[in-house]
Amino acid sequence: MHPLVKSLVGIIIAVLGIYYIFKGIPFLGVNPALEHVKIVLNGAIPILAIGLGIFIAWLYYDEWKIEKELKRELEKEEKEAEEKKKPKKKKE
Repeated sequence: MHPLVKSLVGIIIAVLGIYYIFKGIPFLGVNPALEHVKIVLNGAIPILAIGLGIFIAWLYYDEWKIEKELKRELEKEEKEAEEKKKPKKKKE
């Protein structure tokens, strides 16, 4: 099947889903599902917010650790560069 046909099928399914949420299925007597969608969103949004918050905290904590490690490495390289510049004393 051609990718555009598959895309068209996906768009049709999405449109039918949106229609079902707002209008229901008239010939079967099924009521709109908007209230059920609201209930699900009321339960899912806080969980998603918690997950997003934990992800952001982990991301910036990891960034802080990397910056700290990079700073330590740069200080070490500067110290080694200074030691190389110093003339070595010869033993006589």
